[in-house]
Amino acid sequence: MKSKTSIAVIALLIISVSLVAGCIGGQKEYVTPPELGLKPAEAEAEEPAAAEEPAGEAPECTIHSDCDDGNECTTDSCVNGVCEHTTDPNCVVKEYKAGSISGVVTDDSDEYIVLNGQDEYIANWELTKNDERIMKFKLGQWLYGDLTIHMGNGIGTTVDLYMGKTEAYLEAGDVIKLINDDGDVVDQVTAQ
Repeated sequence: MKSKTSIAVIALLIISVSLVAGCIGGQKEYVTPPELGLKPAEAEAEEPAAAEEPAGEAPECTIHSDCDDGNECTTDSCVNGVCEHTTDPNCVVKEYKAGSISGVVTDDSDEYIVLNGQDEYIANWELTKNDERIMKFKLGQWLYGDLTIHMGNGIGTTVDLYMGKTEAYLEAGDVIKLINDDGDVVDQVTAQ
């Protein structure tokens, strides 16, 4: 058993030494076929000529992400060191402001208030009607897009909250306010 192990170890050593010797042996010359239009191997060793740029001016971009203009309706690209922004004519972006009231419905069949925002943390914010609190948002409440607050009964979800009121609650002329945790009025709407 020892002799087989010894032979295997010696074989591995010989292979390892051969591989290392091949790496140390110096540079190999590779020949490039002329039909590819590439320089011969000797010419590759020379330092390539630097691209000519006007002195002191750096390119505006080197990759596409350097040109991001923050506009969802443009395709941003870097072309020869210059940013280009191509507008998509079919693009529609819904504008959100920090926590806003986008609608109040005072219909007999359903009464609700729609809030909208984008990644807005609204814990401890209040919603009021004629300066009386309708609700105070609980800890952990975020506003991701639209949030509908129904005055009646229902099963709440992340996008629909229900107040459990059994009688008509909202009327035309009611002033609905969204107030942040600092007491500032973020938005205000008069019900129609």
